[in-house]
Amino acid sequence: MAYAFRSLEREPFARLYATFREAFADYGLRPSASTEESLRNRMIKNGVDYGASFGAFDGSRMVGLMLVGRDRWRGRPAAFDALTGVVPDYRNRGIGGYLFERVVGRLQEHGVATLVLEVLQDNAPAVRMYRRAGFRTTREFDCFRLDPARHRLAGPPAAVAVRRVGREVLDRFEPLLDWTPSWENSFASMRRIPDELVLLAAFDAGTPAGLLAYYPGLGWITCLLVHPACRRRGIASALLAHLLGTTPRRLPEVKLVNVEPGDQGMARFLGASGFERFARQYEMEVEVAEFVAPQ
Repeated sequence: MAYAFRSLEREPFARLYATFREAFADYGLRPSASTEESLRNRMIKNGVDYGASFGAFDGSRMVGLMLVGRDRWRGRPAAFDALTGVVPDYRNRGIGGYLFERVVGRLQEHGVATLVLEVLQDNAPAVRMYRRAGFRTTREFDCFRLDPARHRLAGPPAAVAVRRVGREVLDRFEPLLDWTPSWENSFASMRRIPDELVLLAAFDAGTPAGLLAYYPGLGWITCLLVHPACRRRGIASALLAHLLGTTPRRLPEVKLVNVEPGDQGMARFLGASGFERFARQYEMEVEVAEFVAPQ
């Protein structure tokens, strides 16, 4: 049977959400996608362009979809595979490959140079498919989670104040990053968040010393950084303690995903704070002009 593939620019989001739920029902829905609003907000955060995103249709039924974000990445126009899924009864029919093909064609029309995605390292079939399509691994990431009940709260060091701030501080802290965050954790994605973003800043005698960004919609710490001159003074611990101690309701868990394994300072801090690694991911990229449609 022939399938139709068309842009999702005019499709109601409620229909996209229904297809998403059907496609991922056997994986177990994440809390971040338990409602239509939460999924919509995450797609806004990731800069999804529905004109460059495609759905697969069997007659009037949507049986697959691929949503891609667009932004600049490493100084070039790029896209991010924010969500790709096919409903169970239609898998292993090449639909995913055709979705990629249509999306890449549209990205070329828009002058997009690179397509980026993230995939769990233990998802061997997906990793093989992406490599056959021309994707290369650009980075590895570790993902951590914390049971707040295991965390020992700590106060800020002397002369350091922690307080909630607005998004205008992002411009002041972004130059302090040691490495480029993943697409999901980028400062650009945080600026796009349409609902609540908790930003806690530490100030040492009025000078910015550290920042923690927490997105309740995902239950993620999307950024945790300390000024190089202020490290090993307990500032990161104070920021985390402030988050856990001032949250209106007890958090079942807090995640910090997409941490570069080479950041030994962060790894030591997370281990000492009670975080446990629960997953590893690959960040993969392909030059749009070199993409090979999966068979």
